[in-house]
Amino acid sequence: MPVTRQAPPGTRPVPPDARLAVVAAVRTDIMRGEYAPGQRLIEADLCARYRTSRFIVRSALQELSAQGLVEFQRNRGARVREISLGEAIEITEVRKLLEGPQAARAARRVTRAEATALRAMVTDMRAAVSGGEPLRYSDLNASSSASSVTRPYAISSRCPWCRAGRPSRCRSTKRSSRR
Repeated sequence: MPVTRQAPPGTRPVPPDARLAVVAAVRTDIMRGEYAPGQRLIEADLCARYRTSRFIVRSALQELSAQGLVEFQRNRGARVREISLGEAIEITEVRKLLEGPQAARAARRVTRAEATALRAMVTDMRAAVSGGEPLRYSDLNASSSASSVTRPYAISSRCPWCRAGRPSRCRSTKRSSRR
């Protein structure tokens, strides 16, 4: 049973996962483009939007800063961190290295129906790019990463075999690939 912290008289108790819920919500909103790169994140507005205390919002912003999504500027507060072109290229190159082997394994076990669905998704993604819809593209990309084709081969950050670059030795990867 979750334990709540003691709240001052006249206020409601704060659930232990409130900070994590705000971190997740703000991260999702940043990734979806609700907050633009460089946009100032005003604590009072965030408190109202996420219906939480200033302490929780500050703590969540600190966590997002540690994750590299938010930056603090002296006497100006928090802002959504802008990613340079060089950083974007580096991120893409690392993702290509990590996701390439996973995609190859998934391709070996894909069914005709899954292949058809993935082709339709690629067509939709191309249409989103040519139509200038980056948020739609982002949503499609996220849904492709969570598809039943690639999910069984996701690399676990907790597994020592996966961290060592040998996910084939991982019990959870073996178990999920038998499905």
